Amino acid sequence: MFKICSVDGCDGKLRSLGLCEKHYYHHNRYGSVKGNRCVYCDAFITKKGEYLKLRNKIIPNCCWTCYTKNIKSVVLKKSGNKCICCGEKTTQFLQIDHKFGGGVKEQKEIGTLRIWGDAFFNPKKYQILCANCNLGRELNGGKCPHKQKIKTKFSKRLTKERYKKMEVWIKKNFVKLVIQH
Repeated sequence: MFKICSVDGCDGKLRSLGLCEKHYYHHNRYGSVKGNRCVYCDAFITKKGEYLKLRNKIIPNCCWTCYTKNIKSVVLKKSGNKCICCGEKTTQFLQIDHKFGGGVKEQKEIGTLRIWGDAFFNPKKYQILCANCNLGRELNGGKCPHKQKIKTKFSKRLTKERYKKMEVWIKKNFVKLVIQH
């Protein structure tokens, strides 16, 4: 009778290190008796050149599906998990922002997932903002409304005084328009 593999559920003939031929090969090739499998979902990881190497530096031993689900949380965790402008911490609202502009162009060229991967390695080029601050920067020429009070035609609040002035102006001008027609 021969000795069997030490991996649970495997009854293969023992080769070396307490492993059968298949598990010994996986251990030597991939560093794990399971083989090239995702640590999150146990799916087989397909090898796809340079991008797989980059992906493994961010989230090791992770399949493409799990990588796409987890890349945002990994980058947010590394970057402080909050908006640098207003302090918002809800991850559904947080977005990556290019500090020096050009985000739309880069997104069209390389895609969203590669931008998140780049943000992991180049934090000086990117910043984490909530959706409000990110849109505010875009609308206000690169300056967040929280950091600098910018006067736009929508920035003044409608106070009672302003409402009364508007009401008087409307009545005055509306009467002129009705008489003219």
